Amino acid sequence: MSVASAATPVDLRILVDTSGSMRRTDPLNLRMPAMRLVAGLLPRGSKAALYTFDQNVVTLVPPGVVTSAWQWKTRRSTEQIHSRGLFTDIGAALEQAISDWNGPGGEWQRKILLMTDGMVDISKDSAVNAAARERVLTKILPRVSSTGATIYTIALSNEADHDLLRQLSRDTNGWYEQAADSQLLQRLFLRIFNQAVQPETLPLKDNRFMVDNTVQELTLVVFHHSGTNPTSIVAPDGTQYTRENPSARGRWAAERDYDMVTLEKPTPGSWQIQADSDPDNQVMVVTDLNLEMDPVPSQALVGEHLDLMARLRERGAIVTDRNLLELLNFSVMRVAGNDEHDLRTLRDDGVIPDAAAGDGVFSISLDDLLRLGTQELHITVEGATFQRELRYSIQLYPAGVETNLQEEAGIRTLVVRPISEIVEPGSLVITAALTDSNGNIQPLTLPRGPDNTWSTQLPASEGRHIIMFQARGRTPQGRQLSFIPAPITFGNDPVAPPSSSTSLPLPQIVKPDSPPISMTIIGIVLVIINTTIFLAIWFGRRWWQRRNEAMFLELAEQIEPSTIPL
Repeated sequence: MSVASAATPVDLRILVDTSGSMRRTDPLNLRMPAMRLVAGLLPRGSKAALYTFDQNVVTLVPPGVVTSAWQWKTRRSTEQIHSRGLFTDIGAALEQAISDWNGPGGEWQRKILLMTDGMVDISKDSAVNAAARERVLTKILPRVSSTGATIYTIALSNEADHDLLRQLSRDTNGWYEQAADSQLLQRLFLRIFNQAVQPETLPLKDNRFMVDNTVQELTLVVFHHSGTNPTSIVAPDGTQYTRENPSARGRWAAERDYDMVTLEKPTPGSWQIQADSDPDNQVMVVTDLNLEMDPVPSQALVGEHLDLMARLRERGAIVTDRNLLELLNFSVMRVAGNDEHDLRTLRDDGVIPDAAAGDGVFSISLDDLLRLGTQELHITVEGATFQRELRYSIQLYPAGVETNLQEEAGIRTLVVRPISEIVEPGSLVITAALTDSNGNIQPLTLPRGPDNTWSTQLPASEGRHIIMFQARGRTPQGRQLSFIPAPITFGNDPVAPPSSSTSLPLPQIVKPDSPPISMTIIGIVLVIINTTIFLAIWFGRRWWQRRNEAMFLELAEQIEPSTIPL
């Protein structure tokens, strides 16, 4: 699957819900300052358009190149965002957004940002609405995908059609967010803006940032709360800028919840923001010295192999001068909440995953960095006189499937369901085996049911058992996957943990009464034998010191990909 470079310009279409329910979910109409925030941050030379939708779709700002005049016009147009519509025609909004897009985007990264608090609603007849929703998924979504566009969605209500919004984002490798409160709307728009546009920023530490002489313009977003002191910016020479006394080379836009300050040709040196520290504060820059990263999936699996590659460009050319490369420090920090951080270093030494030493491309494997759930990556490069940073969000799932052991009337049934955000159900191939406390292994056959579940009834037996899995498939975007779901343990006869001096007996394969097992099954069983031996050793060393997540991570790290049948 080809992906556009982060340096490829963006063509962004913004769709804002103006149905009547917004009076309840967004009573302060915080959609307006959120739209002004996005408009003010869009890079000059990109393309964008702004639409509102209810029972009708209104083009507030038609598609055009982002300039100062475009930004001024968009700020004025946000005053027309209201909450008076009767219905919520999401399908018509998407069709309008792509009406001038024909075929793939070519040199443009096509993005759609959709915000709604409801579901597909075009009639008082529920059957008509259900048909309209189905048309969005079966007709409109494939058309959006054919243009190469990515959809980013924000749900501003518990009553929104979350399944629909997730699928729109999932099937186009986008991002989905839910705002529990409209007060978070501007922060969510900023987060999705970072995901979609990937603006270049300066690292901000303790409200201080360093400006170098290649920065032509910077824009600060500073969030604040009611009752706090007004924001001020202190230049390297001690000059203080405020809303009432802005720089002659800058613009200051003050909103209810944030200040956006733009400075042209800022003085090189150390700058300070005098305001409360906030993790969402950012310093975005226009510069000829750019940090660039290769895209990584926004959704992935524990155990899936992912590499991060980044480079520094000067006026579009990758920096390869050895003297300068020796002064560069590339790093990535994983951030999950305010208190969880993990910092790693990228290298350009030719050691895997790095392709070649000294080529200016710095690399690192993300395999042992990412954790379950949603996290943000801060990719940073520091030189002797400059710093740059990119932010990217990624969600990690425990596996591409959910596994459940159901028991009714003494009969145990194993059920496996694919997580559709990660694995295309039709592509899933899963193998499983049942191991008893004596080491006997019995392959399990899991037929696929009509509702995209794989299930089988387990044979009646006593004692402790472990079900091991291996799976492969592909993502909705076509990326090939190979992964090991966490094993399931059941039964009441636990095996005592072996000591380091205890030799493990080799498991014995149970010979079933059915016809001989094929060579493929034999290969799978051999793999499972090795895996089971490793699992027993692992239990001896750790013995329930970790939960299933840690157990799976250990397995994924230790079992080489070459042992997984594809």
